[in-house]
Amino acid sequence: MQKYVIEFIGSFFLLFVFSLTQANPFAIGFTLMILFYLGNQISGGHYNSAVSLAFFMRGKINAKDFLLYTVSQISGVLFACLVFNFFTNGSITPQPEMKFDFLVIVSGEALFTFFIVLTYLVMSISDRFKDNPINGLVVGMSLFVGVYVMGGVTGAVFNPSVALGTSIQNIIIGGNPFEFLPIYLVGPFLGAMLAAILFNYLKLEK
Repeated sequence: MQKYVIEFIGSFFLLFVFSLTQANPFAIGFTLMILFYLGNQISGGHYNSAVSLAFFMRGKINAKDFLLYTVSQISGVLFACLVFNFFTNGSITPQPEMKFDFLVIVSGEALFTFFIVLTYLVMSISDRFKDNPINGLVVGMSLFVGVYVMGGVTGAVFNPSVALGTSIQNIIIGGNPFEFLPIYLVGPFLGAMLAAILFNYLKLEK
């Protein structure tokens, strides 16, 4: 049960900081770094169903854990939406820069989710780096880079749990829950699967 609670807490803080700071890359990167150190030895510190999918593909979590991690993450996202509304009287609705077309946005989400998830895999389970004390710093900086580069293009979500949680929020408040949902599901899940496949190919784990 503890690992699901950690996934809930981490998902809450990650989105809450992301939203209150208007996607400040430094704040997001350092938040993930702290949360990774907090949860790495309990749940793996995923806070992202794309990361959980890659770990499932590598056999590090089973199907039940993948499902419950995702539910915990979505619940944390919904709680972040609630608390954000309490503080600001607003809602959290990730969206891309509309001057870019669908393929560009999906590709950007896939590319940097791939980058982030591959970093997670290498720093969490590879024989060389899994016990390195700076693994949390490296994981956090991967998200920093993703948000810094793609924030003005895709919205820098890289997380299907955020997409699903904020879509549920929009159903509750009467918004459009499906406008950008395909972008934030297809891109991140595709990037995560490619990261898991490459990690396997590189044989970084015995």
